[in-house]
Amino acid sequence: SVVDVRVLPKKLDIKGDIQNKIRKKGIYQISLFSAPIEMNGFFELSEEMQKCVSEMEDVNRSVTVELALSDLKGITDEMKITIAGTELDLKPDGNGLLHETSQISAKVNLGELQDLNKIPFSMKFNIKGSQSIKFVPIGEMTTVALTSNATTPSFTGNFLPDESSVADSGFTCNW
Repeated sequence: SVVDVRVLPKKLDIKGDIQNKIRKKGIYQISLFSAPIEMNGFFELSEEMQKCVSEMEDVNRSVTVELALSDLKGITDEMKITIAGTELDLKPDGNGLLHETSQISAKVNLGELQDLNKIPFSMKFNIKGSQSIKFVPIGEMTTVALTSNATTPSFTGNFLPDESSVADSGFTCNW
């Protein structure tokens, strides 16, 4: 039987350097951005979950790691995630949260992991877009550190930056 359990990261750290560029089309100006994004963190499985995994048959120890993005067209390279030292390809996989996002995912065999208590992950990818970039703080402890050459940032959402600095050369901010 299949059991659907969602485990969010215990810790999630996000870093990015957003490079803003203004494109002109006739009398209109469009603000575009590109950004290398780095995500690191770890999952923790409770003792109860670890016991369930150890009691599973080998064929059932596979789990899916999911990442939701508002628009896959903004991804400019292959998406990969490293989990406990193993690099995996993330592939498009239908709809994500509330069917308002696209989902990419990879399968992980928990039976191959040495330590189920603390499962580290990391990923790097490049993203392009316009207007805004937003992150959902899904980790129990989430930090976001962004830099940019944009000089007029607008911070929206439920959480304003803990620290921010805006200058003629751009901005830095930390949540």
